[in-house]
Amino acid sequence: MIRVNLLPQEYRKAESTPLKQFFSLIGAVVLVAVAAVAWLWVRYGMLEKAETERNDEKQKVANQAPQLKQVSDLEAWVAEYRGQYEKIDQVAQNRLVLSRKLDELWEVVVNPVQTGRYEVWLQSLSFALAPTAKTGGAVQFAGTSAGPKFNRLSDFHEDLKKSDFYRDFADITYPSGNKQDLPGKNREPKEGWTFNFTTSLKALKDLYESRAKAVAAAETGKK
Repeated sequence: MIRVNLLPQEYRKAESTPLKQFFSLIGAVVLVAVAAVAWLWVRYGMLEKAETERNDEKQKVANQAPQLKQVSDLEAWVAEYRGQYEKIDQVAQNRLVLSRKLDELWEVVVNPVQTGRYEVWLQSLSFALAPTAKTGGAVQFAGTSAGPKFNRLSDFHEDLKKSDFYRDFADITYPSGNKQDLPGKNREPKEGWTFNFTTSLKALKDLYESRAKAVAAAETGKK
């Protein structure tokens, strides 16, 4: 049977909200509340913690700034002095040390490759360093080769050309001299050959190149 309520609206009995609509509304309210709580937790919990950690890291970096500057200054200082040492080494490799050349010449004079191969003594020695495009200068030395045999003077000349002394030179005069009696009583041998050798230094450019090649070859040999 159909019923029709003809009473005015204000006299009608209030109708209850459907359950489906009621629970949907409650669910929406709960979701909004959870979302609000989550946002507040992220905003005032995690972000605040992250901000605190970032500030702590900034403070650590700021505290380390003086040490980092000191390290940077030390690295610059080391680089500067390393460059100076390299320049000094380069100069040392490329310059002709006369005391070293004298030692090398003396080594040939007093220590023959074979004992008794020759016996010489020097009477004069002069260095004339006058660099040009073709030569770096000259070294002249004179002396006497003991013994009547000229080949002993030739042996000395040969050992000179094979020595460390000669590696910086381009040429040397041929062995020649005069035979003469040696002064002194009861002297043995009584005769000897005088000599006067002149050696020409390599041009400095060629001298430095040959030294660089020798150093490179030595390093290659070590490997």
